Amino acid sequence: MTRVARAAYFLPPLVCLIVFWRVPFTWFISDDFAWLSLPLQVHSLNDFWDAVITPRAQGTVRVLSERLFFLVFSSLFGLHALPYRLWLLGVWFADLTFAALIGERLTGSRAAGVVCALLWSTSALSVTTLAWVSAY
Repeated sequence: MTRVARAAYFLPPLVCLIVFWRVPFTWFISDDFAWLSLPLQVHSLNDFWDAVITPRAQGTVRVLSERLFFLVFSSLFGLHALPYRLWLLGVWFADLTFAALIGERLTGSRAAGVVCALLWSTSALSVTTLAWVSAY
């Protein structure tokens, strides 16, 4: 694979950063605050298991993307939103790369795969996921 071909996979994340440049600088939104308080409820191993596996927020149990994510990040970074945002953007950029690779595999064209990821990266529907940490 040539340098130009590899560089094509960096295009969707770059375009995403250009379009959604404000995302790394936003703070938390609505439901994020409920999850940020999760470490305050953990004082023992029983409290930890309760915090991790008891259904909350419309009866959902998302252990990795919600419970452990907020337990670890709020314990490490508190109310500093930038590390949360950087993690979300990193996952989003990995998703865009996978979308480009899948699009390339399905169509047989690297350009079509990159265009697929570009269209997905600039979709207005992705704003919610990028700007609202608890939607992660």
